[in-house]
Amino acid sequence: YQRRVHGVELVDAPAPRFPAKAALVDDVGAAFLAKALSSNITVTTLNLTFQNLTDEGIRHLGEMLKLNRTLERLFVAHNPLLTKLAFQTIISALRVNDVVRDVDLGTGNVGEEWPVELRRAVEMNHEPPSLKQALPPLLNNEVGVRHVTLQNPKNQLKPLTDHSCEVLCKALMSNSHVTSIDLSSNKIGDMGARHLAKYLASNGSCWYLDISANQIGVSGAEALAAALKKNLSLKRLNVSGNSIFEAGGRAIDEMLQVNSSLQKLKVSQNSMSQEIERHLAITVLLNSQTHHIKQSLLRAARQDHSVCILDFSDVDMNPNGQTPNATPQGVNDETVEALAYFLKSNTHVYSVDLSNGSITSAACGHLAALLKKNTTIKSLLLRNNKINEAGLAPILEALSVNPSLIEFDLSDNPLPDAAIWNVRMNVTLNSQPRVLKRMLMKIRAGDPSLTTLRFCDFDGERYFDDNSCEVIHHFLLTYPHAITHLLLSNNMITDQGLRPLSALLQRNTLRELHLDGNQVTDVGLALLLKNVGTNLQVLRIDNNDLENPHLQKQLETKLRENARRPQKAVKPNVPRKGSPTMVIENADYLKQMDDMILADALADRTVLVRSR
Repeated sequence: YQRRVHGVELVDAPAPRFPAKAALVDDVGAAFLAKALSSNITVTTLNLTFQNLTDEGIRHLGEMLKLNRTLERLFVAHNPLLTKLAFQTIISALRVNDVVRDVDLGTGNVGEEWPVELRRAVEMNHEPPSLKQALPPLLNNEVGVRHVTLQNPKNQLKPLTDHSCEVLCKALMSNSHVTSIDLSSNKIGDMGARHLAKYLASNGSCWYLDISANQIGVSGAEALAAALKKNLSLKRLNVSGNSIFEAGGRAIDEMLQVNSSLQKLKVSQNSMSQEIERHLAITVLLNSQTHHIKQSLLRAARQDHSVCILDFSDVDMNPNGQTPNATPQGVNDETVEALAYFLKSNTHVYSVDLSNGSITSAACGHLAALLKKNTTIKSLLLRNNKINEAGLAPILEALSVNPSLIEFDLSDNPLPDAAIWNVRMNVTLNSQPRVLKRMLMKIRAGDPSLTTLRFCDFDGERYFDDNSCEVIHHFLLTYPHAITHLLLSNNMITDQGLRPLSALLQRNTLRELHLDGNQVTDVGLALLLKNVGTNLQVLRIDNNDLENPHLQKQLETKLRENARRPQKAVKPNVPRKGSPTMVIENADYLKQMDDMILADALADRTVLVRSR
C-alpha cells in the first residue's frame, strides 16, 4: 500500500484485515518496498523490525539507499536470519548515501564486531566525503598513509566540524604512521581542539599540525598547550587565523617553557598583540638550541642575578644525539636572534661569547639592535664565525651610540684586516675618557671649525695612554678634519703610543704637537725624528725619560728648518677611499648618543643634523 506519510509502520498490523503470516515482510516484500522508495521523496523512516527478512532482502534495501535521498532512519532489528553479509551491504550503501543518520540491524548471530562497524559507518554518513575517504586506510593502519590533508580552501567543500574532528582522532589513535595533519580552513572549535589535544598527548609520530583558519578559542588553545607539554614529536604547529586571544597566547608561552620539540609556531591573526606574537616566535627558536642555551637565555630574561656570563663558544649542538632537533656547527643566526631579544632589557649579563659558530652577516642586524638597547654588555666575542663585510654597516652604526662595550672580537671571520681594525677602534673609544669621546664625536660629525684637540691633564689625573693614541690616529685618518694642533701633555703615553702619532706626522697636517710630561724614551724620540714632516713647527717633548741629547738637538734643528720654510695652507684631511663616514640622519638618532657628549656637542653647535 502507499500512504503519503513521513513513516511506514509494518509492525503490529491490524489482525482483522491481515492474517498473522501476511504481516511478516519477507525478501519479496522488501524488494517491492525498495523499488517504491527508490524514487520516494517524502518517507523519512522505515521500520522493518520483527519481520522475516534475510540477506537477500537487505540487498534490495541497500540498492534503494544508493538512490534514495530522503530516508534518514532505517530499523531492521530482530530479523534472526541476517548474517554479516547484511551488515556489509548496508555499510557499502552508506559510503554512497550521505542522508541516513540512524540504522539498526540488531545483533543477530554476528556478535558485536559488525554492529560496531555499522555504527561507525552511520557516524560517518553525515561527515564530509573527504573525511569518509581518509578514514579506511587510517583505521587499517596502512604504512603508506603518512599525510592527512583535509583542508577546505575558500570553503569549496563541506567543512569539518567538532564531531568530524572527534571521528578523525579516534581513527588516528589506532594509527602509528601519520606524520603530518592539515585541517586548515574548516569549522573546528574548542571541542574539536580538545579531541586533537587528547590525540597529541599520547601520539609519538606526528610532527606537523595545521589547524589554521578555524574557530578555536581560548579553551581550545589551553587544551592544546597542556597536551604539548607531554608531546615530544610535534615540531611545527600552525594555529593562525583562530580566536585564541592573548589568554591563549599566554598558555602557549607557558607550554614553551617546558616543551623542547616544537621548532616552528604560527599564531598570527589571533587578536593578540604583536609583542606577544614576537615573544612566542622567539621562544620557539630556543627549541632549536641546546638545553644549556635555552635555559641560560630564559634565566637572563627573568633578570636572574646569577647569570652574568654567557659562554656559548664551542657548543656541541647535538651531544651524543640527545638533541636531534638541534642545528649542528655551534651557535647560529637563530641563537643570535633569540639572544638579542632576551637580553635587550637585561641588566646583569656583561659578557657574551659566541665564538666558533656558524653566525652569518644576516644576524648582524639583531646584534646591532641589541647593542643599541643594552648598556650592560661590556664584552662580545664573535671569533671564528662567517660574518663578512655586508654585516659591518649595522654594527658600526650601533657602536657609534653604544656607551658600554669595550671588547668586540671579530677575528677569524672572512673580513679584511682594515674592517676589523675599524670595528676595534670604534669599540676602543668606549674605554676612553669622556673628553676624548666628546672631541672625536665632533670630528665624526664633520665640524670644519675644529682645529685643536687638547687632551691634557685634568684635576691631576692622567687620562690618556697608548690606546688613546691609536683611537686618535684612527679617527684623524678616517674622517675629514682640519686639525693642526694636538696637545697631549701630562698623560701616560709611551713609545708604543708614538707609533700611530708618527703616522699622523707623515700625513703632514699637524703644525703643533705637545708630548711633555709623558713616558717617552729615546726610542720613541728617534721614531718621531724619522717621521717629522715639513709642516710640524712645534714639538714639546720635555719632562720625559730622555737620555740622548744628540737626538733632541737633531729634532730642534729639524723644527727650526720647518719654521723658516714658507708654510702652505693646510688642506682639510680627506678620508682614504673606502673609509666609512657617519651621517646623523635625524634628531631621533641623536637621542641615542651619550648624554654628556650630546649636551656638549649641541652647546658648541658642532653636530650636523642632516634631515632626509
